Amino acid sequence: MEPSCRAQAAPRVSVQRFCRLLDMASSLHQGPALTALERALLSTMAVFHTYSGCRGSLRKVDLKTLINRELPQFVQEIRDPEILERLFRDLDTNGDLQIDFQEYATLVAMLTAACRTFFIQKKAE
Repeated sequence: MEPSCRAQAAPRVSVQRFCRLLDMASSLHQGPALTALERALLSTMAVFHTYSGCRGSLRKVDLKTLINRELPQFVQEIRDPEILERLFRDLDTNGDLQIDFQEYATLVAMLTAACRTFFIQKKAE
């Protein structure tokens, strides 16, 4: 039985249903196949929804789990509660003690920029 979000205010869609909708969107896409960037954007949305679930936002524990499971090659595992606290505080720009999709997108953009800088520096060495 797939979990339902009916008891929650928003969004009213299960994780599995959301992922199926993303799959349908990409398969119904008319014209050429989705580009690598388009697939990455869909994947970014699906990862957020997987960890935010019915709430539509990430709690600290969700953020820690997402980072540790989804970014093991790019980010050192978060073990220190103070590091998690600082990261969460920096991302939670509206101070509601949750990471919404916009705040999550900021994390993805910051990590992408940092990784690019790292790889450029490594190549130069």
